[in-house]
Amino acid sequence: MLAAAPAAHAMTSDMPEQSSFCSMLDPLAAYPIKHCMNDLPQRALAGNPDDALFQSLMQLQSDGKFVDALQQIDEQIAHRPLSPSLYFIRGMLFQAEDRQFDAIVEFNRALSLDPGMPSALLQRGWARARMHDLRGALADTDQVLAAFPGYPAALLNKSLLLIGSGQRDKGMSMLGDLIRASDRAGELLLVRAQLLIAEGETDKA
Repeated sequence: MLAAAPAAHAMTSDMPEQSSFCSMLDPLAAYPIKHCMNDLPQRALAGNPDDALFQSLMQLQSDGKFVDALQQIDEQIAHRPLSPSLYFIRGMLFQAEDRQFDAIVEFNRALSLDPGMPSALLQRGWARARMHDLRGALADTDQVLAAFPGYPAALLNKSLLLIGSGQRDKGMSMLGDLIRASDRAGELLLVRAQLLIAEGETDKA
């Protein structure tokens, strides 16, 4: 039987208000979610038998059938309650509905079964950022980078989190390095342009 999921990371009251940064995340939110299946190394769902299920259920959610998708993943979990990938998928469904707390609970469940699961760490960090817990988000992202140095999606997350936590120059520098090294420079340039526009620097976008 699955152990109780760890509590979602507490909000840090000593962090500055991040409402403007979190609103900035809205147009960017699809980037790490969209690419998490293709980019995450080794222990992600790509190549996992549950990858097809993930794609199918996320498509259902995208089609406005979240309840149907949730029912299907719940049925899968009832049959395989010790599968971390199923809780990851459930978390992704909640995250796509902007139910970040519920998503964190599911990512915690996945991590209780597979503590090093990079996909769950990366997406939990993203959910924490959207709940203004930038410190927890950075901790998750750094844990991924400790295992997979130079991993692009984690570097992108970290650059955004640094910008949001008041370390703009460091974050922008990291984003610039990533753009120069990435074969997805066009997408990342769009990310940087959106950040600059959100900051009111339209002339630099």
